[in-house]
Amino acid sequence: MKTLAAAVVFVLITSEFALAQQAPAPPAPEWGTILGRVVYDGKGKIPAPRMVPIRPGAGRPAQIEDDSLVINKQNSGLANVVIYLRSKPSKIHPGYADSKPQKQILTTRNYRFEPHVNAIWSKDTLELRNAENVGVNVKYDSHVNDFNVLITPGEAENKQFKGSEYMPRPLSDNIHPWMSGQLLVRDTPYFCVTNERGIFCIPNLPTNETHEFVFWHERCGYMSGMANQSPNPNHQVVLNPKGRLLITFTEPVLDLGEFLADPKKLMQ
Repeated sequence: MKTLAAAVVFVLITSEFALAQQAPAPPAPEWGTILGRVVYDGKGKIPAPRMVPIRPGAGRPAQIEDDSLVINKQNSGLANVVIYLRSKPSKIHPGYADSKPQKQILTTRNYRFEPHVNAIWSKDTLELRNAENVGVNVKYDSHVNDFNVLITPGEAENKQFKGSEYMPRPLSDNIHPWMSGQLLVRDTPYFCVTNERGIFCIPNLPTNETHEFVFWHERCGYMSGMANQSPNPNHQVVLNPKGRLLITFTEPVLDLGEFLADPKKLMQ
């Protein structure tokens, strides 16, 4: 009886294995995410921020910190790196495509633009808010969406966009020339700006095609030659001379690890 039972079990197992071999493989995920971190490769040495002199006035300090280079003192994370998809993909995730236009807020406060670096989908609206006690002139020098508006204290103005810019373009204030910022307008939602820890994440990319991403920073422009440190040898990459990176998804979440930003390029 034991021999017969063992034979039956063997037949059942081999039959299930044969059926499993014939079954189609589960479909590959349709959407994927890339993530990683950009760090200042200063071997633990963080430079003191540059100071920008400003025009004397009531209640104004004599100088303010330059926002063009923001490095986390605890983990060397590089903020305000802009990462974006260079070309429009074949499709956009329904969560984006079906969403209603959103509003993003850019505030002039404490004699600067907050946030300093902005990125926005061209279908969305940018609300310019003046939190100063004086009028400001917000000027956007771009190829497609340029504007130049005067905003009185406590007021706001909404700006909408005509199309996509191929790179971030400068924001300035002619009245207060020390004020500066950057704004990227794109015709897809596939972009991000690294946070205060240097982290970036771009979700819901179609996985059935190769994507080309651009890495850009205000101090150096395109981040050419920047390499990452990934525990997975297959994910170790180097950006080309135009700061671009080709990515083909091999898994639903592609963690690129840490990219090391060259201090010599950022301190120019």
